[in-house]
Amino acid sequence: MSRITDTNQIRLNAAIRVASRSDADAEKWIKSIKSGNWDAMIALILSIVPNIEVLHLVNYTGVNDQVGPFIPTIFRNAMNLQNQAEVAPFAMEYLHHISLCGWYGEHGFRVNDLMPFLGLKTLTSFSFRHMFQDLESQMPGWSDLGVSSTIKNLALDHCVFPYLERLYYQENDDRGPLRKAPAFEPPRIMVALSHLKSSLTDLTIFRWKIPGRRGGELSSYSIGSFAEFEKLTSIDTEASILLGDSTAKLSHDLVGGFRRRQKLIDAVPKTLECLTIRRCNEDKTVVPHLFEVISQKASYSPNLRYVNLIWLGDEYTSKRYHGGFNKIEAENLLAECKTAKVKIEFHNIRKDH
Repeated sequence: MSRITDTNQIRLNAAIRVASRSDADAEKWIKSIKSGNWDAMIALILSIVPNIEVLHLVNYTGVNDQVGPFIPTIFRNAMNLQNQAEVAPFAMEYLHHISLCGWYGEHGFRVNDLMPFLGLKTLTSFSFRHMFQDLESQMPGWSDLGVSSTIKNLALDHCVFPYLERLYYQENDDRGPLRKAPAFEPPRIMVALSHLKSSLTDLTIFRWKIPGRRGGELSSYSIGSFAEFEKLTSIDTEASILLGDSTAKLSHDLVGGFRRRQKLIDAVPKTLECLTIRRCNEDKTVVPHLFEVISQKASYSPNLRYVNLIWLGDEYTSKRYHGGFNKIEAENLLAECKTAKVKIEFHNIRKDH
């Protein structure tokens, strides 16, 4: 800063004061620039490049007492201007992609740290690396965060939420901007969920099955056991994800640390209350697997009270169970559910839904 002329210093100070929320913030910003603070300098640059379209920030340090909210302030101002539909230099009206990679403290960033970026209406693509949602800052309601509805591509890498309770995951359909994303492999999902064993209560997982699509090495494997999950009460997923390859033999042998096929009774946690299994038409063994769980409910899932089996197809059935199931097995399952006081439903969903 010692090489900046007095005239340019005045211009810089004026630009900073216009972009700041208060005189106190402006003074802190100017002081940080003079001391060589990188984030403060980047924030200044961002405030004077109104036509920026793509932004990559590496080693972003975020908001803390030592640095200050310089960069977030710039984006909050832009978000407010965009929400007010104002055309102004600070509105960043052309910015459509942001990529952040940074470290925050000992663990990573919190969700709230990302909100100044995710609120931009012009943003269509956002990627982020290293996140941690701590207990002191509980996961906020996503709909209350002001996240822009224009975002089509959201990628979070190395992100940890050890107190997350509800998770909905749907695999990319291979037809959007993430069509080159890695293949869906259930065991790897379990690896990502492993840090949620003491918090997760509701889990929903779907995958897209595109004709002709090549899967990964573990795409046909089972997701693994939820037996060690302490609070998981609801599971909604597909038969092939939960049980694995229907053509494979049940085996206790592990391949690469993962099972290709598993029993339902080995997969469910004792805390389970509601179970929904979709695409049952792809695995005709779902009924006998479920019968084993229900008949030993007291030992494996004593709190189980509701089961929903969903069949994907075009045909309609008026029976108490789907016509694709073995009649004797289905009738035995219905009787066992009645004895165990478990409500069971069979639903048929058209393939185009």
